[in-house]
Parts: sequence; structure tokens; C-alpha cells
Amino acid sequence: MSRYRNVHCLIWNDDKFPYASDDCKLVFFHVLTTPYSSPFGLYKVSVEALASEMRWPVKRYRHAIGDAIRHGFLRYDERALVILIPKFLHYNRPNGPNQVVTWSRIYDEVPTSPLKVEFFQILKGITDGMRDGMRDAIKDAFSMASPIQEQEQEQEQEQEQEQEQDQEQEKKKLIQSAERDGTRAPQIVLHVPLIHKKGNGDTEEYAVTEDRVAEWEGLFPGVDVRQTLREIRAWNLANPKNRKTRAGIVRHITGWMANKQNKARPQETQRTSFGFAKE
Repeated sequence: MSRYRNVHCLIWNDDKFPYASDDCKLVFFHVLTTPYSSPFGLYKVSVEALASEMRWPVKRYRHAIGDAIRHGFLRYDERALVILIPKFLHYNRPNGPNQVVTWSRIYDEVPTSPLKVEFFQILKGITDGMRDGMRDAIKDAFSMASPIQEQEQEQEQEQEQEQEQDQEQEKKKLIQSAERDGTRAPQIVLHVPLIHKKGNGDTEEYAVTEDRVAEWEGLFPGVDVRQTLREIRAWNLANPKNRKTRAGIVRHITGWMANKQNKARPQETQRTSFGFAKE
């Protein structure tokens, strides 16, 4: 099995990668090259194991990988502990039919996850332009996996449809409430995932409105509220086990904002008794 990974030099001309945080870029290269990785960019690993290998606190690694997920550099299923590098196969294609057979064996050992469906679709996509022998090898090696993965994809699509329906219902409730009160309907900026509790009518996401954003911008002047909300959403997408309930989500968001506000405060310049700044 090859222990080398190809990275295109034009990654630095990307419209996102050069502007990501240093931790985000370092985590991307780590996920790409870690010994836990597979030769096709899909494998099982926990964030805790990756953080330990980097000698980083888990909290720091989670924040960085959440940033990478938000930018689209990585995909992670924390429930199945499966990670996918979406563009891996564009630069690390199989060298021959024998290697494809090896890939299929490793692929079968990856836990069931929607990311296996996504990988399978990417793999089928790169077969265009390949010689017949390689296309046939990929088709034969992954033929047993195909029906299972397509079924999983259908299940994922059903879940996404249910989530979209929940969001639409929540929007309708907000509009109806505004009409009853004689006020304008609030504009939704984004949704933050919640812990889903079946049977109590609670939706899976919390809608952040423009009014809320304006309120937080007033309370936390040193914070880029909209960017921070995107980070909070990305973190919750990457950490489903740590999501909050509807009752606790506002405290979760304001606590995140307050922490950023405290870090943004400039340290007061020390002054002498004459009022001049010390050198």
C-alpha cells in the first residue's frame, strides 16, 4: 500500500484554502498524510486519535477540523468515525486494476456511513476518461458495495428532506406568529443544529433571525457575529453528540460570543501616575 499522497501546487491558488486559518490548513495536511489514512481518502478514525497524534488538545483539533469541514476541505461522520477527503481521488487515482482490488477490500472494512455513498459517487465520476480495463476493474471490485450504498444514499436523502420540511414548518410558524402580532416576519440568517427529540414537536435546528443578530452585534461589539454563527453551525454539524437542546442553544451561542469578545478586548495600556504610557 502506498504511503505517499499527492497534493497539487495550485492548492495555493484556491479561493478558500490560502485564507483559512493556519490550524485549519495544518489539520487538512495532517488528515491527508496521517498513517490512519487510506490510499483513496476514506477511512475510519476518531478526532481524539488524530489530536493525540498531533499532540494537540482535543478542543483545538475539533475547532480546526470544524473549520475545514465548513470550508468543504473535509467531510466527517462522527457517529461512524469516518472521514472523507472529497478531492482526494482527483490527485491520487488508482495505478492499475490490482490496486483497485486492494482498495475494495479496505473500503469494505470502513463502517457504514453516508460518506461511503459520497465516496462511491466520486469514484464512479473519475472513471470517465479512463481506459476500459480500469473502468471494468472498478465496476467489478465495487459491484457488491453498490446496492448497499445506493440504499444508504436514499436514506440520507430522506433525512435531508425531513430536515428541510422541519425548516419550512418553522418558517411558517414564525410568519404566522408575526401576522397575528401585526409585525413583519423575521428574516432567518442561518440554522444551528439541535439535539432532536422525537415526539415532542421540536425541530432539529434553531433558526437565528436578523433581530437576534442585531441584538448580539450590540452586546458583543468586538465579535464578527455572522462569521461566529457560521463557526457555531459548523462545529455543531461536526459534533452531533454535543449539540444542545432548544432550551440551551441560546446560552451555548452567547457563551461562544462572550468568549470571543473577551479575547478581542485590547489590553489596556499601562500608564504612570502622570498619565503617560510606560515605554
